[in-house]
Amino acid sequence: MKIIPAIDIYNGKCVRLYKGDYNLKTEYSNNPVDVAKRFESEGAKFLHLVDLEGAKSNKIINHKVVREICSKTNLKVDFGGGIKSENDISFAFDLGVNQITVGSLAVKNKEIVMKSLLKYGSEKIILGADFLDNIIKINGWMTQTEIDLFDFISEFYDLGLRYVIATDISKDGVMSGPSYETYTKILKLFPNLKLIASGGISIEDRDNVNKSGNSFANWTWVANSGTTETNTDGNTTVTLQKNTTAGFSIGTFISTSASQTLGHGLGVAPELIALCCIMLVLIRLSSLIWSNIGPTSGIPPKITLIGNLRSKIIPVVS
Repeated sequence: MKIIPAIDIYNGKCVRLYKGDYNLKTEYSNNPVDVAKRFESEGAKFLHLVDLEGAKSNKIINHKVVREICSKTNLKVDFGGGIKSENDISFAFDLGVNQITVGSLAVKNKEIVMKSLLKYGSEKIILGADFLDNIIKINGWMTQTEIDLFDFISEFYDLGLRYVIATDISKDGVMSGPSYETYTKILKLFPNLKLIASGGISIEDRDNVNKSGNSFANWTWVANSGTTETNTDGNTTVTLQKNTTAGFSIGTFISTSASQTLGHGLGVAPELIALCCIMLVLIRLSSLIWSNIGPTSGIPPKITLIGNLRSKIIPVVS
């Protein structure tokens, strides 16, 4: 799963609509380029970029902003809004975007989309399926069609299209949770589809990510078949799952201060440390020596943060 930040542009600004209503838009920034850079600095690799003015009109409006974002970041941008013709598709790629999203064009001129799939490949074309009550809407959500969401996807899926961004307009901008049932049905009907779920996403949805009932740590990582032991090598008691043969251990502990040390039970210094909430993942590779948060050998530490972006690396007891 990938988390893709999105920027909606209107009048050169970053905005958010409420349920697709242009009269109920919130402005977040006057500088979309700076916002894109901030996303990249936080670790984003991809960006969904929409020209809302272009979506309402017959051409791409905010092309200067699109070009600047593409030229001043390394983000892989998928772009939509105002793409109404073959020339618009070519122009969008010339701006530097990695993928283009077609919605209104797919409804009005399927032949151009088919031709583009052959010319650019299925990895470059995304079908934009904006829907309300499972009915497709186009032209920046201003025009309702009579096309069923699943029929719309099926038509292009059968032609070889593999990327779809599906946006439930009733959820967009509300941040009350996405349309889980609809997205589940889409993936069941089209198992080879790469679905981008849009609309209603918020940080509050983290509780719906893992519905197995298990903790995220145990659900994602297991060492020594889940058998645990208590480790007191540091100044903090750690409950460990460890596999010294594989050089891998998982520790859970209660954080009480910023100066804690933790035992990992591996016998040698780990090369990689990932810390999230109460989860510590340690992997031993060869014999790198750690000093605080980096090896003295000069090799940059390989650090993976799992979950909480506010996680921090702390010293461990070798």
